[in-house]
Amino acid sequence: MSPRVSNTYKDEKRKKILEAAKQVFRRKGYDLASMDEIVAEVKMSKGGVYHYFSGKEDIFEAILRERAENFSFPFQEGTSIWKTILHVLSGIVEELKHTRESFAPVIFEYFMRSYRDSSRERILLDQYNQGLLVWMSAIEKGVSFGEFKPKLPIETIAKTIISFIDGIYCDALQLGHSHLDIDEQMKAIVFFLTSVLEVETV
Repeated sequence: MSPRVSNTYKDEKRKKILEAAKQVFRRKGYDLASMDEIVAEVKMSKGGVYHYFSGKEDIFEAILRERAENFSFPFQEGTSIWKTILHVLSGIVEELKHTRESFAPVIFEYFMRSYRDSSRERILLDQYNQGLLVWMSAIEKGVSFGEFKPKLPIETIAKTIISFIDGIYCDALQLGHSHLDIDEQMKAIVFFLTSVLEVETV
């Protein structure tokens, strides 16, 4: 009889595989990365890795789910919703300045073919909707606290934020951040949000 393996042990093994896979994907990109390289990176047997994941795409989808689940607003008691949103946008600015060294290029590479692959299109839509809910929830929270009085539907505002961020990520990948005046562009989106949300500053 095989020994029982705890859920904690399984979670640790899955996490180890995902972390190793991220390193391989960063170095090689999605298309050129192979399961053999992931197995070598994680220093497990091939059978051990395949026990947790069916293949490279399964691993990558798990990474995407993990990233989506970890995207949230760090709300803290005593800090306004608006200041929290500004904090998140500031973090995005810093990430944009290091886009080519981040995991973003691999994600864009993976999803560039989504229009030809219905399964990837579904995953992309799930990712989009999850991010949309996070932004909408933050704005709704601001409304409930009396900080915001939106001039447009909350969903429209949230979609505009996402389109802006995705667009500048794409430009940063292709052109490099130094050509984009990222700080000034972020000031523009903050100006837009201040106006469209009618932010009540304290």
